[in-house]
Amino acid sequence: MERDLRRLNDGLERTITERTDELLKVNERLLEAQEVAHVGSWEWDIAADRVWWSDEMYRIYGVERGAPIGYETFLKRVHPDDRARVDATVRQAMADGRPFAFDHRVIRDSGHVRMLHAAGRVIVDESSQPVRMVGIGHDITERNEAEEARAQLIHEQARRQEAEETSRAKDEFLAILSHELRTPLNAALGWAHMLQQVPLNTSTAARAVETIYRNLLTQSRLVSDIVDVSRITKGGLAVEAAPVDLGAIINSAMDMVRERALTRRITLETQIECGSLMLVGDAKRLEQVFWNLLSNGVRFGREDGLLRVEAVTEGDSVRITVEDDGPGIDPGFLPHVFEPFRQADASPRRIHDGLGLGLAIAKHLVELHGGTLAAANGPRGGALLTVILPAQAAMLAASRFSVE
Repeated sequence: MERDLRRLNDGLERTITERTDELLKVNERLLEAQEVAHVGSWEWDIAADRVWWSDEMYRIYGVERGAPIGYETFLKRVHPDDRARVDATVRQAMADGRPFAFDHRVIRDSGHVRMLHAAGRVIVDESSQPVRMVGIGHDITERNEAEEARAQLIHEQARRQEAEETSRAKDEFLAILSHELRTPLNAALGWAHMLQQVPLNTSTAARAVETIYRNLLTQSRLVSDIVDVSRITKGGLAVEAAPVDLGAIINSAMDMVRERALTRRITLETQIECGSLMLVGDAKRLEQVFWNLLSNGVRFGREDGLLRVEAVTEGDSVRITVEDDGPGIDPGFLPHVFEPFRQADASPRRIHDGLGLGLAIAKHLVELHGGTLAAANGPRGGALLTVILPAQAAMLAASRFSVE
């Protein structure tokens, strides 16, 4: 029996030694893994206020291994700007017993700041009182720095691409500007030369004068748009405040595009339910807004089509819509439709003329009046531009409808 007991004891000792060696090897591998991953483990005995740290936690915090750690000692090493948040999170976890996770900074004795991701959970006793906390601390300093460097690189690449696109857009705009200014100028110069060199009968002379005037007026508007964009860029474009008749302004803008609409056989239709509504604004600038919107409708609308203007009151504001029945706005271009120097088709062979400044100017003028301008594609497929202006001192007239 003694021999059997000795053999059993020897066997148990060997088993314990083997298991101890295995545990030591596992623990060593765990510590090596923590060091490689920069993840340390910890345990806090709440009642005794003793904190156990793995070797990696000591390395992360820059503390000598084995130095006594308590909760307050730990808090003092947390960055002052993060300390209150960390303490509140830990105490809330103790109160509700839920796991927690957060990022915070720590300051080493050397003054270096490290960023950690902390996660843990609460262990409670039979009466649901917190007795311990266990968790991990993951040093994510290098990862954050790499992510910040990557984000900065992406930002720089985006800025470079944006600068290249802006430069390309400006080059395209200058090419378009040169073409748009030369076209009416050449036409005017040509007819002026004919008036100067060739005897012309009365009807031909009248046609020449009308053509010269029309082309110079076009050129004048182009120059005005360029000046307005320059003022907008410098913040120097202003509007006057005076009582204005919205219906009269819309009808005046309609008259300005009527001739071109007749050329393309486009019907102009108005439905103004606030015919004599008086607004406070700048009549000339509001007329410029609606002339731009209507000009676009005539330019891009379908031949033999319809251009419709509707104005209705909505509470303390007025909604004016301009809708054509053309192909509409390319969905990919919609986010850029109000940007200056941008056109859906900026190629030299584009079908439609213009500098692409009208909508940008119109939007700015509407906003100076305290309103909004939005663009979309209407239910019938054409472009739909919506102006909303605040109504002041409203005097509503009876609804009227007309087709011209």
